[in-house]
Amino acid sequence: MPSTKVIFTLKNMQCMHCVRTVKNIFEENPAVVAAEVDLSKQQVEITYNPQKINVAQLAELTQDSIYEIVSTQMLA
Repeated sequence: MPSTKVIFTLKNMQCMHCVRTVKNIFEENPAVVAAEVDLSKQQVEITYNPQKINVAQLAELTQDSIYEIVSTQMLA
């Protein structure tokens, strides 16, 4: 299965509960392979299957949460 990575920088992550919540938001989607959250950098690195979901759709997963994406970085 091919996979691609993207890093979202998020606003409003403040504690370990936020880390678990953000991780779950992404990992509940079957197209997401993994979501690694770095609280100190306010970032989540997402490994996903680009044949099943794109970056815009990944970003939409946070739409109903308090976490706002402030930047996106694609990884090679």
